Amino acid sequence: MEKKKVKSLAQSRRRRLVGDKPFATTKHSNIWVLRSFQSNKVIVLTGDLRIEHYYLCEGDPEVADVDFNPAPVHVAYDGVSQEVRFDTIVTFRDGKKECRDVRQTKRSQEILSDLAASQLRLLAAASVAATYIEICQDVLDANRQRILNWGRAIPAFQRCRHRPLQLLEHIVIARLGDGKATSIGELILAIQDSPALIVAAVVSLLRKRALVSDLDSRTWGKHSKVWLVKP
Repeated sequence: MEKKKVKSLAQSRRRRLVGDKPFATTKHSNIWVLRSFQSNKVIVLTGDLRIEHYYLCEGDPEVADVDFNPAPVHVAYDGVSQEVRFDTIVTFRDGKKECRDVRQTKRSQEILSDLAASQLRLLAAASVAATYIEICQDVLDANRQRILNWGRAIPAFQRCRHRPLQLLEHIVIARLGDGKATSIGELILAIQDSPALIVAAVVSLLRKRALVSDLDSRTWGKHSKVWLVKP
């Protein structure tokens, strides 16, 4: 009798992290475990495209909130109840919502199975008052600078998120009260506190959409400029 193969500890942990997400991963995909900016809850992302999309969303000044592990949406399709899982549900500052799938390429509208999948997902998105969109490699490539910068900025915040940042955030906003674009390096020189905490406060304000920056066009660093959002 053939002996049953026993899963390694790494394989077992991988399965626990991925859970029952059938779309999520192949056995060769990277798994990313992160924490939400807003709630500090754990987010599990599978595959490098999804981690890039995470940075794309967090750095989008028009995005208010993102559910990176949304609950499935149930919808009737061809008289049958169907369960649809999206990669993310994005809520914008103007209240509009998008249900997103992150894929290497778009589904073909000439292949019946792809067409049916797209129609089902359009219907499911409409049932939660959202539009459906596929985010593919070309979109991520077009926003490469933002993705790289937020891949550096977010760890700078995470390293200090256990520290109280509210007072520093108020000080940063006061320093930027004249509306001028100011570099992070200038803020560090002007504010007598830990540079790491000042950087974390700036990133937090960027994610709260209280500040805007040049992170879509220039490399993240002390020379990066930030300024207040116009009312």
